[in-house]
Amino acid sequence: MVIVDPLNLYRQVHELTRSLPVHRWPFVAGAVPRNGVYVVYEEGEDFEGQPRIARVGSHERPGRLPGRLRDHCSNNKNGSIFRKHLGSALMKKRDYPDAEIARWMRSDTRGWPEVEDAIDAQLRRRFTFACIRADELFEWRDIERRLIASLTCLESSPASPGWLGQLASNPVVRRCGMWVDKHVGDIRLFDDTSLQRLATLIDTSLHPPTR
Repeated sequence: MVIVDPLNLYRQVHELTRSLPVHRWPFVAGAVPRNGVYVVYEEGEDFEGQPRIARVGSHERPGRLPGRLRDHCSNNKNGSIFRKHLGSALMKKRDYPDAEIARWMRSDTRGWPEVEDAIDAQLRRRFTFACIRADELFEWRDIERRLIASLTCLESSPASPGWLGQLASNPVVRRCGMWVDKHVGDIRLFDDTSLQRLATLIDTSLHPPTR
């Protein structure tokens, strides 16, 4: 059995993704690939002096990556679990009652306009993202899963002491130090073969094939 060094794996993932171009919300149409995985960076969250990945996500349907990214900055909490997590933390910080935060997290309720606006402002001001192009559904799902697993395999959270996510409603978010609640602690980490595939996908993202 291969023994994985969690810190070294965490470092390798960051080194590989660091070359990707970084975008802000709102982004220009055509600036991101139609399919693949995105990684999110957050102001004030660093690893070894460089921005650390604070979220990983993908999309369900082919061609939907740009739309999924827009969902996160859409003024609609029910279109984005990222918005729900972020909104719950902002509400906690602003001393909303726990019952109101619980209602916020439900999908059968509408968002509070002032909270939706605050989330949009946060995303535009404090968050950036980069995309890894992957054209096959099975591949972008596998890469998303391995990224989250490999970025949540450390013994302790990599988040800074003042990370906003420590106020999130979901305990998985608070514990892992990322704005995610699926694939956390998954055993399907990157190995040498899948890391090489990730490097190839990143290279393709940087140098798309010409037709």
